[in-house]
Amino acid sequence: MATRLVQNIAHLATFDDEAREIRDGALFIRDNVVEAVGTTAELSGFAADSVLDLTGHIVMPGMVNIHHHMYQNLTRVMVQDDELLVWLKTLYPIWSALDDHAIGVSARVAMAELIASGCTTSSDHLYILPNNCTLDATIDAAIDLGLRFHAARGRCRAARARAACRRTTASRRKGIS
Repeated sequence: MATRLVQNIAHLATFDDEAREIRDGALFIRDNVVEAVGTTAELSGFAADSVLDLTGHIVMPGMVNIHHHMYQNLTRVMVQDDELLVWLKTLYPIWSALDDHAIGVSARVAMAELIASGCTTSSDHLYILPNNCTLDATIDAAIDLGLRFHAARGRCRAARARAACRRTTASRRKGIS
């Protein structure tokens, strides 16, 4: 069993039931599972295969993203200021041409951004699977990048989206925001 002692953490935010925030904190990890949390002094007796000194660093649990549409990274700068129906009519034809490679690239971009911002677990509501695409490219990206991942087959109800667009358009005509 691999063990690691992470010590000298300037500020350790536990987010546990007591909401402890520990100065000069430490973690003892066995097989990638946190087994003990405390101050560096409290955990100094733990023997570990490796020791990581995080002097001057802040440590907190990884964030979880429960809703994402990773393939939309490929078109996120398009039609940003338009209403939903214009957005959908512009982007659905582009998305219909996606293949597994494009979905894999978009997943890698999204996951890299999530990891860089402190997210360690995510889901992706991939509700379009054109051209015989599968969830495999997204799952492969998560494995390669080391992100905990919960694959989900999302869905979109076009009728509901159109109704929302009609309500938004009608409200704007009446001067209601």
